Amino acid sequence: MTTPTPGPALVRPLTDEQLRFYREERDEDGERMWPELASNCRALLDQMLATISALQAELTALHSTAAKWESIARAKDVQVTAFMEEVSEKQVLYNAAIDRALEAEARVAVLVERKDGAYLERNQVVAALAKCFPSGTAKTAIEGWSEDWHGCVYINLPTGQVSWHYHDSQAYLFADLPPYQGAWDGHTTPEKYARLAALSATALLRERDEMRAALKPFAAAAYIYPGSDNDVRLSCRRVTSVTSTNFRLGDLRKARDVLASSSRVAAKEPT
Repeated sequence: MTTPTPGPALVRPLTDEQLRFYREERDEDGERMWPELASNCRALLDQMLATISALQAELTALHSTAAKWESIARAKDVQVTAFMEEVSEKQVLYNAAIDRALEAEARVAVLVERKDGAYLERNQVVAALAKCFPSGTAKTAIEGWSEDWHGCVYINLPTGQVSWHYHDSQAYLFADLPPYQGAWDGHTTPEKYARLAALSATALLRERDEMRAALKPFAAAAYIYPGSDNDVRLSCRRVTSVTSTNFRLGDLRKARDVLASSSRVAAKEPT
């Protein structure tokens, strides 16, 4: 039997001859196979259509989800853009603050240097003042002050006690002073400077003349008994220069106090 040429199955219907051929064609076992094959193809096609429909529904859902996430992404992008702009603005402010902080730190360094210079100048004057009056140093703690500021020089003026604290870095200015034997009398800063202001040249000259007159017997010579201490010897040696213009008021006071209290020193006429 001649086999006709089949046309496109899904384009146009089969001819009668083609239908007859498909109906009468048998497989090797003599059974009809085309109707069953067509039925299987139809079932497979239905299954594929169902799968395609399900995939289309899933794709539609994915498109909907994608649109949702795209909307969320756009919103987040707007937020991120706004945040980055804010960060950029804050970075500008931060940089400006850093610059101002560095400038302030530089100004503080200059002020600290000036303060240290002022303390040095003041302490040089205090050291000179300490050489003119009975004085000494002692560690004196002040609440809130670091330990390197506990050094203190005490000076007994004719008008009362005065004192100044100094930093350890400037302790060398007072290295030749003895330990202070007294105690702080409770004077305040205003009282201290009032006592300092009460000093006058006339009072100092009067005190100098009185001491020179009192020590005049010792100016010619001084006899030191054996065993007298170095403090007495030193004071007595300095007494011999009280008539000179090159003298220190502190030496006169020390000589007066030592010679007046020591039983081992006596004046004698020069031979």
